[in-house]
Amino acid sequence: ELLEVKEEHFRPLLARAESLLQTHGPSVFAAALAFLQGRHRLPRFSGARAELSDSEEFSSRSLLSGRKGFAAVLVYDPTHQ
Repeated sequence: ELLEVKEEHFRPLLARAESLLQTHGPSVFAAALAFLQGRHRLPRFSGARAELSDSEEFSSRSLLSGRKGFAAVLVYDPTHQ
């Protein structure tokens, strides 16, 4: 699916992507894929201190709403159809 993205959509990001690859190597690409798959865990806030959650339940929650089993998705529709 990644190879089906039109060049016009990713061209503005190429310079930044090349810079990140030169600085961090392929691990930055792998980290981006893990983030998109929902494997990145954000800190949970409990009172005044933050904790990292290793539970599968927390990692499968939406980044925007926190709802279990949902994913945040940005849809680009230039014609608004």
